[in-house]
Amino acid sequence: MSTGPSGDNRLNVVFDANVIISGILFRGNERVILGYGQEDKIVVRLSRFILEEVSGVLQRKFHYSPAAAQAQIDALRRWVNMVEPAVAVRGIVRDDNDNPILACCLEVAADYLITGDRDLLVLNEFRGTVIVNGATFLRIYGESVGD
Repeated sequence: MSTGPSGDNRLNVVFDANVIISGILFRGNERVILGYGQEDKIVVRLSRFILEEVSGVLQRKFHYSPAAAQAQIDALRRWVNMVEPAVAVRGIVRDDNDNPILACCLEVAADYLITGDRDLLVLNEFRGTVIVNGATFLRIYGESVGD
């Protein structure tokens, strides 16, 4: 487990865009996990790429207006830690759009990448970051805090 920004032992986590979108729109594991981030129980780190992906999907697939999508992004920015990867990642997964997400994990030495993307999940791990879906993360988190 990484040491958080205040020297504590909170988990250092990157969310894939699909987790954020599911957490915003639907009840379930992803909403619970977003709540952990908002409550500062975990350290959430995102890149501009991930937030742009969230905004685009909200507009294209869920018919959010640009202003409504931006309101969601602004709300996220209030409690996430923004980072910009210094090193590009290439050729790791089939979908090139997934590589910037891995670059974010690498930049922050994330403990976990939480995703619903099968192309990422099949990796299981990327340079020290464990890749899991929401249900698995909740099980691990519950065990790690002794719930």
